[in-house]
Amino acid sequence: AAPADAAAVARAPPGLACRTTSSGTSYYPPTWARAAGGHVQRATTARPGRVYSPPRRWKPGARQASPPKRSSSGGRGGAAKEPGQVTRALTLQGAQQVVAILRGYKLIENRSWEISTGWYAIHAGKQRISDDRAERVRQVWPDAPPEDSLPHSAIVGLAYIQERRTPEECAPGYVWARGPICHLITKAIEFDKPVPCSGRPGLWVIEERELDLVRAEVARAGAAALRCFDLRPAGV
Repeated sequence: AAPADAAAVARAPPGLACRTTSSGTSYYPPTWARAAGGHVQRATTARPGRVYSPPRRWKPGARQASPPKRSSSGGRGGAAKEPGQVTRALTLQGAQQVVAILRGYKLIENRSWEISTGWYAIHAGKQRISDDRAERVRQVWPDAPPEDSLPHSAIVGLAYIQERRTPEECAPGYVWARGPICHLITKAIEFDKPVPCSGRPGLWVIEERELDLVRAEVARAGAAALRCFDLRPAGV
């Protein structure tokens, strides 16, 4: 390939490089000057100000895919503003913990990473509750249902995370303020019929089939199922 002439350089769109090949002059983002058979990507498939990646099977003249769209609040990208918009779930070990959240006995969910304000599905993992967590449940809820009588490997309801605090900013001695990040839960909806599914680490996206069932449970529960909690025990 020969260097581009001055006229071709002058015609190059802002931010694109210029090169002359056997089939004419081509323009391409300088970050991927990838050539194939003496050709490079033509300017008609590139627009200044956007980020481009070559196709998996790069061919002369191949069109570039558009960048992914940002998720809006309540979409697959994160927190939901309304219960019916929930798309992500959080798995907890022990069904007693999950039901304690949904009934207001556990006002804080502790994580090492921040969870944004909004609604999330609460999933009871397949593992039974650990001894130390079971003891904390007994301290705040002496007549809690037995662990084995509660659903596991299922989405049991929704919870609303209002804000984040450190353990030092919560009530001294509050049994659930363990941190490092304390997420305060102000509202919840418990499902009449839990939605069976496997959990995952972190905030995970609910699959379409289970998501339909979750939304059906939210609609069935209605406003009457919404519980709002008094956060004074947690020091709020």
